[in-house]
Amino acid sequence: MYYDLHTHKIPEGNEDICSIVNVSFCSEAFAIPSNEPATVSTDGVTNAAEQYCCSIGIHPWHIKTENIQKNLDLIEKYATFHNVKAIGECGLDKLCRTDFNLQKEVFLSQIAISEKAGKPLIIHCVKSFDEMVDFKKKTQPRQAWIIHGFRGKPEQAIQLTNLGFYLSFGLNYNEESLKKIPMERLFLETDDSDCDIQTLYQKAAKILRIPEQKLVQQIGENVNFIVMSFS
Repeated sequence: MYYDLHTHKIPEGNEDICSIVNVSFCSEAFAIPSNEPATVSTDGVTNAAEQYCCSIGIHPWHIKTENIQKNLDLIEKYATFHNVKAIGECGLDKLCRTDFNLQKEVFLSQIAISEKAGKPLIIHCVKSFDEMVDFKKKTQPRQAWIIHGFRGKPEQAIQLTNLGFYLSFGLNYNEESLKKIPMERLFLETDDSDCDIQTLYQKAAKILRIPEQKLVQQIGENVNFIVMSFS
């Protein structure tokens, strides 16, 4: 089984691929992948969560000051759904327009939802790794924290995995970082790219100089370790 940790596209029904579809809360509605309506009602999210494995959260780009608690309450509700496998993507981004202190507040709330639901956190982190590490040290989470779309240097990759983070690699990344981290801390994802997940596994296996099937098996074990009932 090929696991795609984070995608913005609806799965095409390939039985060899299992994906976590990103559902992001955007103001008064949830944004779901591009081949569905741009935003949907809460009923639409219910339907999505009944059809696909997904993650649900408030992206730092989409934080709005109005109705934040109402939105967080909805995420907490959906976090109990069986097909909701993770909280996020959520996190910190110093390049977006959202007030950084507000980002911290909303991220902290989603950490709490992750812990209460017993589900991992898929993290968007841009220019904020010092703050992210500080959050992890202060909150001491029991659930896995996964930095999605990691593109950092090997030194940063080693530091983060030593601190207990998992890293998910997409279409573009520093190949030396992929080589340096423990394989039990590794995931792959398509994110919003048009690349298929099997191609990403082939590329990563070649970089790591291991058989593709060994990588498939390892990432499968990683998924089963942090998301006990993925299917």
